[in-house]
Amino acid sequence: MPNKETLLELADRVEALDGPCREMDAEIFVMEMHLKTGRSLESIAWLNDPLMEGLPEYTASLDASMTLVPEGFLLNNLFNDGHARGFFNNRKPCGAILNPPKGERVFGYGNSIYNAICAAALRAIASQD
Repeated sequence: MPNKETLLELADRVEALDGPCREMDAEIFVMEMHLKTGRSLESIAWLNDPLMEGLPEYTASLDASMTLVPEGFLLNNLFNDGHARGFFNNRKPCGAILNPPKGERVFGYGNSIYNAICAAALRAIASQD
């Protein structure tokens, strides 16, 4: 499994996006395939192709971004009206909160609701043992 720092760094990079990004979608896809198959990141690095047919649009689609939310986590709240800017002194207009089965809830922010969900989901994955 990728280490916690790698997942958190990826979440931070998703939050920094201005909008959809196929390059980021490809990076997230490689990480997801690594988690699902257990194969090394090096052996599936060829999947990191933003032009690959069928690449999920994690940073542009509600359905695709929600596939990243780990089993057992519940989407508690979404903010897409600028409310997230005041939430924990964040400067992004959108936010997502995921509640785990036990433990601390996780947050994600972004310039789009999709990026906020992606960031929160990546943090949720990182929070799992």
